[in-house]
Amino acid sequence: MNRAQRRAANKANQKRLPSRMQPVGREQWPSDSDPSRIAVFVSQEFMAQVFAERPGSRVSVNRVQIGGSGWKAEISWDELQQVKREIGMGDAWAVEIFPPDSQVVNVANMRHLWVYGLDEAPGFGWTKKGEDL
Repeated sequence: MNRAQRRAANKANQKRLPSRMQPVGREQWPSDSDPSRIAVFVSQEFMAQVFAERPGSRVSVNRVQIGGSGWKAEISWDELQQVKREIGMGDAWAVEIFPPDSQVVNVANMRHLWVYGLDEAPGFGWTKKGEDL
């Protein structure tokens, strides 16, 4: 896809997609038919796919804009938190994992959050000043 085609595709996405994350009908889900996929959400900025994991869910997030080598990168912490909130997981603890070099799999500009319905905060988490974990 050349630069003009990328610009046209990105502009079309801005017009047809909602400004906030909205669920996507199963008929529009990615065609790889991953049986662990349980939900897909999309907005003008992001797509979030939710996969069943034990004990919780994995949320894979990418931008919907297309760059020179695929999806545009650079998703900030604030943007990830906003996506998590907009897909209904704002009250849950989530973890992003950075594996050892020997286990890195980097095939697309995606970020992954593992979301757990914990009854209490994990020991490695922190809270606002004056609140206990």
